[in-house]
Parts: sequence; C-alpha cells; structure tokens
Amino acid sequence: MSSNLRRHVPPREALTAHDSPFLFWFAGAGSGKEMGTQLQLHLETDDAFGPGNMRFIPSIISWETPSQTKYTEIALQMIKLGKEGRRIVAAGHSLGLMEMVATFRKVKDLDLDFFENDFAERLDTVSISGVGLNTGLSQGYLVEGLVGLKDSHPMGFSSTVGRGIGSLAVVHHSELEDEVLAEHLRRYFHPEVSHHDERFTIAHVPLEEADLNDRVHKKVRTIDEHIMHDFDHRERDELVKDLQERGRVTRREVIERYTGKNGLRLMMLPAEVAFKVGLSLVGLQAIGYFEIVRLLPDFINDDPAEMLRDLEQKGAKIWFIHPEYDSFYTAEDIIRQNSQFERGVILEAELDNHTSLVANPARVKGHMQGIIYDASGAIAA
Repeated sequence: MSSNLRRHVPPREALTAHDSPFLFWFAGAGSGKEMGTQLQLHLETDDAFGPGNMRFIPSIISWETPSQTKYTEIALQMIKLGKEGRRIVAAGHSLGLMEMVATFRKVKDLDLDFFENDFAERLDTVSISGVGLNTGLSQGYLVEGLVGLKDSHPMGFSSTVGRGIGSLAVVHHSELEDEVLAEHLRRYFHPEVSHHDERFTIAHVPLEEADLNDRVHKKVRTIDEHIMHDFDHRERDELVKDLQERGRVTRREVIERYTGKNGLRLMMLPAEVAFKVGLSLVGLQAIGYFEIVRLLPDFINDDPAEMLRDLEQKGAKIWFIHPEYDSFYTAEDIIRQNSQFERGVILEAELDNHTSLVANPARVKGHMQGIIYDASGAIAA
C-alpha cells in the first residue's frame, strides 16, 4: 500500500438516474429512522445519489423493531440492482459495518456466483469508523473506544472537551473558519485526542451553519470569541474550560441534530426511551440483541476483513472515512486496517468525532460526493 494517500475529485455534476450509484447506509448503534430521514434529505439530491437512490438501514441496536428477514430483504434488493448494472455504495458506520458484512454473506447464500460476475467491480464499500476490522477483541480497542465515546457522545451529561469539539463540528458558527479552527485545535490536542495524519486525504467539507435561537446564538458567539482569544494567547487551560462550556450550552442542539428530534419531540425522548426499554425487557426488541450475539463470533474471527479482502480481489473499492477525533481508532489503527487491502483509500473527516459526523448530514454528503465522483478510487503514488 502506498503511504501517500491523495485523490482527485472531478467536478460535481448531476448524474443520470441509471448512472447514479445506489447507497445502502448501515447505521451505527442507536441510530433509527429519524437519523435516516436527515441523511436522505441531503444524500438523495441530484448532486449526490439522487431521489430514491438510498436505503437507510436502522441499527439492530436501536429503538426500531428488528426484523428477522432484514438481511434477506436487503440482499435481494442488492442482487436486483446489481443485475440491472447499477453501481452500489455500501457504507457501514460503527457497528453498522458488521451488518453490512452480514448482508454480503446473505447475498452469497442467495446467489453463490453473484460476486463472481462483474458486480464487485461496481461496488464501493465504505467503513466509517467501522467496528470489526481490527484483530478481534484482543487489543481492547472496543473497550477503549466505548470509554472515549462516553466523553464525546451528545447524550452524556458531564461537560468534556470531547463534547466541546463535537459542538464545534455540529453547532457551527460562521465566524470560526473551519481549516483555521482545525489547525488551532491540533496544536493543543494532537496526537492524544486529534488523530490527524498528513498521509491521509483531508476532506475539506465546509461545516453547515447552525440555526440557533437568539439566546443560544448570543452565548455561542461569546464563547467562540473566548476560544479565539485562547488560541491567540496560547491559553490551553482556558481553552479547555471554554470548550467544556460550549458543549454544555449547545447540548440540546447537538442532540437534536444527532437524534433527528426537536422541540416537543425531543422533550419526550426520555419517556420514549423508558417506554421502549420496557418493551425490550419483555422481548419485543430481543431479536436485535440476539443478532449481535450471533454476529460476534464472525467479528472476533476477523470475518469482516476477510469478506472485504475477497470483494476487493474481485474488483470492489475499499474506502475508509476516519473522523479526526474518533474515540475508537487512531491514525495508526486506520493505516493498519487499510494495509490489509491493495487499493484502499483513507479520507480524514476534519474536526469530526465518532458521532458528530453522522449528526452533520451536509458533511456526510460532502464526503460521499468524493466517493461518487472519484475517477479511479486508487491511491496516487
């Protein structure tokens, strides 16, 4: 594998309905239909995948009712599209990577020779901080990742630097320039928290301006002025405090973006969670948890990497979208994962962490456009 990861992205032009790839998005744990609605609004546009060219698959660990025929239904649709000559992009975020691989296995069960034809040459697989490509559970990275996620996930209650940086990515304020902000933060948090690496393709996708009410907007503007002052005067301790405060002030707005709920719907979230946890205790959600248990042996035995290597040998392109502030993987982890493939491409998502990337659909769109319009999918020498 080449160590110089760079790409050229041709101009964004609307594709014809047949030329547009079809996206299968396998969501990470906790992501349900509301998240899918947000993503589809941005990804089913003419300059991305196009209307009707996306299927969002809620996580088996979410509040959606699991289906025992889920993978069969998705696999049949994938086979149908493949036989129609369509290009397919399959993206797995976090735990969703395991579900993506489970779907590929189901495709092989239903049509043993399907991947032996030219379908794999029209397949792009995308791992977005995907669980299952490291060497099993032995390295303890999953536990470390969950601990890190606890400090950055928007549902947490404590004020942390991780939530502050996530707030900068999700609840953006136009007076902070993206690339300048990224460079300043790396000065204080790289490599311990920021996993930026010059060998990766840096995807400069503009942050989307947040729509804030006057009270929150005023507070955010004041905090951001303090943050810029901290940068200018190299006051790390004050920067930590200001990031913690920003995470606290914008907690509601970040949760709204992450869950797809707002206003009264967001206020009802604790009651919804309590009700659905109650349902799960009587077994209505048990299918999803049993499915995780069923998938774990393949996960431990390195099945996801083996499946993707086999697909790459048949012509598929392998992509990694690596959030700069990911709690699960460092830059070296991603390089080690990518080294298992001949033509893998790594895109670094500036400023984002494990959850903020998917809470920012405009950013997701920008990264996926880089894959849709990539001319070769190969790493330049």
